[in-house]
Amino acid sequence: MNLIEPEIPKHNDGTNRNLSVEQFSAQIASRAAGERIIVAIAGPPGSGKSTLTAALVIALAERHGVKAQVIPMDGFHYDNAILQQLALTTKKGAPETFDVGGLEATLKRLLASDRLEYIAVPVFDRDRDFSRASAQLIDIQTKVLLVEGNYLLMENLPWSSLKQYFDLTAMILSDEATLRARLTKRWLDLNLSEAEATSKVETNDIPNARRVIKESLRADFNLI
Repeated sequence: MNLIEPEIPKHNDGTNRNLSVEQFSAQIASRAAGERIIVAIAGPPGSGKSTLTAALVIALAERHGVKAQVIPMDGFHYDNAILQQLALTTKKGAPETFDVGGLEATLKRLLASDRLEYIAVPVFDRDRDFSRASAQLIDIQTKVLLVEGNYLLMENLPWSSLKQYFDLTAMILSDEATLRARLTKRWLDLNLSEAEATSKVETNDIPNARRVIKESLRADFNLI
């Protein structure tokens, strides 16, 4: 079963909403002539958000001379101790297991006119399964911030409060079979057994992926 139908509607002006990384980098660069901009890149778990945003950073630098940095939404995971306190341990990765308020405060700080030379943001350590606070520095000279994460375009609060910070949005297209294969491999690579990996994928990852598609606002562009 496909998560997204293959025929994607076009913009009202008739332009194609489906872009490659190179095409999307050109769209971003055209809007980065003035103040710092924030670009939201959403997609289901396993859709390749980290790989794609890394490619965008390179394309923006090499093709357009624009400096970009990535801010992963995963850095705002609640700590495992908090998840245990909230009885959400088995749901880790679901929308309710993230500090959305913390992410919004960080976005607001990154756009402040009096921002510091560097602003630190958290990064999720997948091998250790926790977020490392102040693990990445965002340079004041960086023109484009690429925020990547599953739920950035969710239509309901508290996630919908983030849309005011985004100058451009994109959704990564993927089908369920591809997601299932990638997610299973991810868990196997973290030394889970095949049964454990399958359980995590079917009871948490794939339901979360379906929520991303069903409950997200329409993005400006789709990335293919």
